[in-house]
Amino acid sequence: MTDFPILACDNVQKHFVEAGQRLEVLRGVELQVQAGETIAIIGASGSGKTTLLQILGGLDLPTSGTVRLMGKAFADLSDAARGDLRNQALGFVYQFHHLLPEFSALENVAMPLLVRRAPAAQQPVVDRFLVKKLGREFLVRVADIDWIEASGNYVNLRVGTRAYPLRETMAGIESRLAGAGFMRVHRSAIVNLDRVQEIVPFDTGDGEIRLAGEVRVPVSRRYRKELREKAR
Repeated sequence: MTDFPILACDNVQKHFVEAGQRLEVLRGVELQVQAGETIAIIGASGSGKTTLLQILGGLDLPTSGTVRLMGKAFADLSDAARGDLRNQALGFVYQFHHLLPEFSALENVAMPLLVRRAPAAQQPVVDRFLVKKLGREFLVRVADIDWIEASGNYVNLRVGTRAYPLRETMAGIESRLAGAGFMRVHRSAIVNLDRVQEIVPFDTGDGEIRLAGEVRVPVSRRYRKELREKAR
């Protein structure tokens, strides 16, 4: 338990100026939320509920007054520090959907963990991707993916002879697949370690990975040793 309210505001006021007219939205709002407490803010449409919630969430600053989260005043923080505090201590459920279509529902909920680069053990394990191809949507199971290749601003999820494009970077997809049995083997390739049948070395130090169906994936010398250890 803390010695101070988890969330508090003191004499918060907010006004807007439109067409030369001053519009008072919030006037001297006082609020304290203790740890474990549940509250609801109710009022008629246009009464300022959304404006107050945005200010309480650090998405906007009041015209005057103070808002503190975990004892820290938003006005005393830089934009970056305020964003970090929101990431660590606040969660938002919006009235309207603001989901990212490239990510699963689980990943959308866990987005703050991805943003703060939380350790892989704290991040959810992705089990499928939603991809769009030829005007249709497909759910591709991670367990069915043989390997992944870079393709401009996309990556291709390779399942047998089929390729499913996903708008993502190689670094991004590698992070999303942490703990799922995949490994980066080349600047433009990631493989499912369960699909590796043979690793063929070249005299140059690079090599080639052979998967089922005579699929061949390049492997850079920097990854060969780690690949051999993980693919045993």
